[in-house]
Amino acid sequence: MPFNLPGIILFIILTARLFSAPENKQEPPQEIFKKAEFPGGRQALNSYIDTHLIIPAIAFERRDNKEVIFGADIIIRVAMDGSVKILKLQKMHVQPNDPAVISAVKMELQKFIQQMPKWMPATKGGTPVAALDTISFIESYAPDVNFAAYQKLKNIPPADKPKNTVISSADLKTKDGKRVYTFVQSPPVFPGGDKALQTYLVQNLAYLRQSNEKLVVLHLVINEKGETEDIKVVKPQGITLNSAEVEAVLQKMPIWSPGKQNNWPIPVSYTLPIR
Repeated sequence: MPFNLPGIILFIILTARLFSAPENKQEPPQEIFKKAEFPGGRQALNSYIDTHLIIPAIAFERRDNKEVIFGADIIIRVAMDGSVKILKLQKMHVQPNDPAVISAVKMELQKFIQQMPKWMPATKGGTPVAALDTISFIESYAPDVNFAAYQKLKNIPPADKPKNTVISSADLKTKDGKRVYTFVQSPPVFPGGDKALQTYLVQNLAYLRQSNEKLVVLHLVINEKGETEDIKVVKPQGITLNSAEVEAVLQKMPIWSPGKQNNWPIPVSYTLPIR
């Protein structure tokens, strides 16, 4: 029986293709996720905890000659606008183990988080997203440290003097040489609050809304008069943006209510993420 040579060749080609290794298909690049961050990073967060999280006096009053321990893991949710909310308190370390002390500690932690400045929100592919994070801390004080000594250790100021809060890493100063603070008891407030600020930005910086919706960060100083100065624009790659135009718009902002420490108006650095 004669061989059909073209048919044999076609069979060999088809069989080779059938058993050949599958082609490597390139997967689409995954969007990069970046965690939420406290302004200035973890070191700044630790400094903020040290200067702003205060052990309630009742813990020292009811210690019964034992050391005072104050610690917890705080599960927080950082929203897309950078605002922070407590979701859960876990692994609380409180001594004395007294119901009134524990209640006072929980109230202090709630107050601490509510007064915390806005974080830089987490981003996915350059777009802000809500995300969870954990703040952990623990402090302990020997039996011979009373509340008055604790206040001195924490540098808690008298009511008539502003406290030296955490300074920005660059040790910023205003145009007239005054020190700029990063964290204060009462942050600067735009006239009408956050909603009015967002409205102002949308109306005056509408061209920032790019199709890729990447995050643009504005750094500025609100001086003790409520005026804006030292404006800086941080923009990601892929955004065409005239920083000088943005700075000009921010310089024309209405006067803010300045930040205060113990009712003293002081210059404060302000970070504003927008998209």
